[in-house]
Amino acid sequence: MAAAPMRATELTGGAPGPSDEGEEGVGSVVAMPQPQQQNANGSRAAAGEDLDTEEESSDTVSLLGTSAQHTHKLADEADGNGDGGHGYTFDEAVEAIGFGRFHWKLVVLCGVGYFAEITELVVVSFVAPAIQVDFGLAAWQYGLLGSSSFIGMAAGALFWGFISDNYGRQLSFSLTVWVTFFGGFLSAFAPNYIIILILRFTAAFGIGGMLPVDYTVFLEFLPSHRRGSRIVLVDAIGVVPALFLSALIAFLFSGSGQIKWRWVLGIVAIPVGIMAILRRHVPESPRYHLANGDVAKAQEIVEAVAKENKASLPPGKLLPLYQPSDLGTTTENDEAEALDGELQSLSQTHEAEAEVEGEGEGALQSEDASASQCVQKPSSSHLRIGELFEGSILKQTTPRLWLLWFVTQFSAAGIGFALPKLFKESFDVSEKQIALDLLWGVFGLLPALALAYFVVEKSRKLSLAGFLAGGAVSILWILVVMVGPPGMQNQAMAIVASLFVRGTVEGCFALLNTATVEAYPTAVRASGMGTAQIFDHIAGATSPLFFSVFDKDPKLRPVALAVYAGAFLIGVVPAVTLPRDYAGKPVTDVTKA
Repeated sequence: MAAAPMRATELTGGAPGPSDEGEEGVGSVVAMPQPQQQNANGSRAAAGEDLDTEEESSDTVSLLGTSAQHTHKLADEADGNGDGGHGYTFDEAVEAIGFGRFHWKLVVLCGVGYFAEITELVVVSFVAPAIQVDFGLAAWQYGLLGSSSFIGMAAGALFWGFISDNYGRQLSFSLTVWVTFFGGFLSAFAPNYIIILILRFTAAFGIGGMLPVDYTVFLEFLPSHRRGSRIVLVDAIGVVPALFLSALIAFLFSGSGQIKWRWVLGIVAIPVGIMAILRRHVPESPRYHLANGDVAKAQEIVEAVAKENKASLPPGKLLPLYQPSDLGTTTENDEAEALDGELQSLSQTHEAEAEVEGEGEGALQSEDASASQCVQKPSSSHLRIGELFEGSILKQTTPRLWLLWFVTQFSAAGIGFALPKLFKESFDVSEKQIALDLLWGVFGLLPALALAYFVVEKSRKLSLAGFLAGGAVSILWILVVMVGPPGMQNQAMAIVASLFVRGTVEGCFALLNTATVEAYPTAVRASGMGTAQIFDHIAGATSPLFFSVFDKDPKLRPVALAVYAGAFLIGVVPAVTLPRDYAGKPVTDVTKA
C-alpha cells in the first residue's frame, strides 16, 4: 500500500508556526549565522562587509521562507483536496470496491488471451499436416510453419509489454486481440505458403502480448484479498474451453480424410473477434495513471468502477501514488535532514555568487524542483532490461522466474507433444480414439484448478512448488504405464495419468502467472511478465525437438520422460526460494531495495 503523504512539517522537521521544537526545523536554518565568504581577491572592504552580510542574510531568509511555503503547498496537494484534509490510497480504494460485477466481466475478457494462446498451439499443430499437403511444403517449410507461432509469441511478449508500460494498458489491451483476430481469421483464406506463414506469425505476435498485458490489467484492478484465486480463475476461463474446443475439433475431424483446415482456423478465430469488440470498453488501469502522475483520471476511473460494483469509496480524494517513502527515503528524519542540508548549501551558494545577476531566481527554481520530487513519479526508461533487476528483491526474483518459466514449459510442451505418439504406439489405438482420450484429459483440469484456487491464498511459493512436484510424479507415472515393462503397461491407467499430468501442468501455469505478475512494480509490470514469457516460448519451441531425438529409438523414450520429470523437480528449488510471497499482501508500485 502506498505510504500516507507526509505533511510539510514532517518534511522540514518543524512546525510552520512557533513551537517548542522549532529551533530544529526550518526556523533554525533561518536563524543560523551565515559563514563569511571570501571574494575573488581573498578579502572584503571593512566598510562594506556588514552591509553585504545583512543583504545576503535577508535574501536567504526570503528564499528559505518561499521554499518552506512551497513545500507546505505540495504536501497539502498530496493530501488529495488541497485544504489539509485527508484522502485515501489506491490500495484502500480497491479494497473498498471489492470484487464485483466489473471484475467478473474482466475475468471473461482477460481469459480470452489464454484461450487464444492454447488454441493457437493446439489447433495449428493439428491442422499443420493438412496445410503441408495442400501447399506441397518441404520438411523445412513445415517446421518453420510450426516455429512461427513460438517466434511470433516471443516477439509479441517483449513488444507489447514495453508498449503497455510506456503508452498505457488500454492501448495494448485492445490492439493485441485485434492483431490476433485478423491474423487468425485471414489465415483461413491464405492463397499460398508465404501468406499463411506471415499471418500465423501475426496472430502469434498478438497472442504473445495478450498474456502479459491481460494479467497486468486484471491484477491492477484487484484488491489484495483473494487476489491469487481470482488470477487462477482467469486461467480456468481461458484454458478449459480452449482445450475442450481443441480436443473436440480433433475428435470430429480425425479419421475423416483430409482435414478442412481453413474451416478450423476460421472457426477458432470467431470467439477472439467477439472479445475484440467487447474489450474496447475496458478503461485504462487507474494504477497506471497514478504511476504517471495523473491523479484526476485515476480518480474518475476508480469512481466509475465503484459505481458499477455498487460500492462506496473512503472519504476524501485519491492520493498520489508516489510518496517520499516510495522514492528511496526510508524515514521522515532522513527527509528532514536532506532538506536542511540542501537549504544550508543553498544559502552558502547564494552568498558566494551574490554578484551573479538573477542567481536568486535560479536557486529558487532549483529548490522548487527538489521539493516537488517528494510527490512526483521518478523517471525511468522501460526499455532497459536492467530495471527488472533493480533492488535486492528483483535481483533474486527475476532469474528465478525465468528459470521457472523455462522448466515448466519445457516439461509441459514435451509431454504434450509426446502423449499422442505414446498412446498410438504403446496401445495401437486409432487417431480418433487418441483424440477422445485427450478430450477426457481436459476434465483433469477442473479439480487441479479448483485446488490451485484455494492453495494459492496460503502461499504462492509453496503451492507452486507442490504442483511442480506433482507434475514430476505424474510424468513418472506415465513413464511406468506407457513405456515401462510390458506387464505394467495399461491403457486405462495411462488415461488417468494423463488427467493428472494435464491438471498439474495447468495448475503450475496458473500459479506461475500469479507469482510473476505480482513480482514487478507498476512501471515495469507488463515488461517483466513479457520478458518471462520469452523463456516460456523458447522452451516450448525446443522441447518437442528434444523428444524427437529420443523418439528415434523406443528404448530411449523413458530417458526423455525422465528428463521432463527432472525439469519439474528442478523448478521446485527456485519456487521455494523466491524472496517474497505476495499472498494477502498489496503489490508494489516502486522498486524496493
